[in-house]
Amino acid sequence: MGRLYDPLNALTDYDNGLIFYKYFSDFGIKNLSEKGYMLFEFGGQNQVNDLKNIFNNKNYSYTFFDDFNNKPRFILIKKL
Repeated sequence: MGRLYDPLNALTDYDNGLIFYKYFSDFGIKNLSEKGYMLFEFGGQNQVNDLKNIFNNKNYSYTFFDDFNNKPRFILIKKL
C-alpha cells in the first residue's frame, strides 16, 4: 500500500535548509552555460541573507521575486 505523504527526506535536509542551494551553487558553475539561469523557490524572508551569501560571488548575479503576499519567495540566478 502506498504512502499518502512525502518522506521526510523530501522535505528537509536535516540541517539549516540550505544544503540544496549550496549544492546548486557549485553545480551551476560547472554545468550552466554562460548566461544560463537557475530559478528556485525558497523558504521566505528568513533565508534571503543566506541565499545572498551562497550566490554572492563572481560567478553569479541574482534577483529576488515576491509571491502573491509580497514576501520574497523566488530567486533567479544568472551565471555570468
